[in-house]
Amino acid sequence: MFINIKDRLDDPVVRRIMAACVYENSLENADKALAEYRGNHRRNLSGWIVNGTTVGVCGFRVHHTDRLEILHIAVAEDARRRGAGTAMVNVLRDAYMLPIHAETDDGAVGFYRKIGFATSAFEKYNVRRYACVLPAPDFEKNVAGLNADDVIIRYMPEITEDQLWAFYVRNDICEAGYGKDAAFKALRHGNSHIVAAFFGDALVGIVRAVFDGLTADIREAGLELALQGDDLRYENGSLIEKDAFGIFRRMGLLLLDELEKLGNTFTACYIVENLEDEAYQSIGMARNAGHLVYTKDTRNYV
Repeated sequence: MFINIKDRLDDPVVRRIMAACVYENSLENADKALAEYRGNHRRNLSGWIVNGTTVGVCGFRVHHTDRLEILHIAVAEDARRRGAGTAMVNVLRDAYMLPIHAETDDGAVGFYRKIGFATSAFEKYNVRRYACVLPAPDFEKNVAGLNADDVIIRYMPEITEDQLWAFYVRNDICEAGYGKDAAFKALRHGNSHIVAAFFGDALVGIVRAVFDGLTADIREAGLELALQGDDLRYENGSLIEKDAFGIFRRMGLLLLDELEKLGNTFTACYIVENLEDEAYQSIGMARNAGHLVYTKDTRNYV
């Protein structure tokens, strides 16, 4: 089992394992490394747990939807050569569907090569180091035979974890930076109101709002890139740059209509200025002039 262990940073077992992958393998440097995880929400620390005992640790950071970077990885001395290190990398690869990058030395480069990383040597501080890269798993980037005329739009549909994850990865949507399980959390919450678009079994659009009985916030909007149109600036499905077939407009109007039936009187959302204005204006929304937005961002990706 591979789980988040940032609540175990003071565990002596975690500390000893971490010492195996820091400079000079010292407990002092292990403490410094663990402190960096404690104070940085963009650094993730997970552990491989066997019969309730931590036998491996892996620290990593997700860089948007570009790559996952392994910062530290080690297995307890008495648990080595049993596949724990490989298993941790495989879980990360399946959970994020991203290229995995790492930097290592002569002592550990064999591990990365054995599990399929390409390696290249370079000099750093007069020491030989290796850049290691494991490609992302093959993933279909298009919905075969997508036809806008056959897209079905539904209010409060059943959406599976696999459907949502495929949509995020296929369209380079930021939520992929959470990983498959965490990305689905928002849809499990009972106060989310969702309109989604489907082509056959494939999710190709979503608009999700949170409603408190009087007001609503649109927290998520995404549209299949192939349904947005040509010549997009960012190729990111969470930015509604264009709405070539009116799918976003249909989703947005349906969501707002259903919320109004429930008593909603005010709807807010975030958009990218001079990029998404037209799409949101098409569902009757307008700029809230004179207002500033304050945020605190603790997402684990940038």
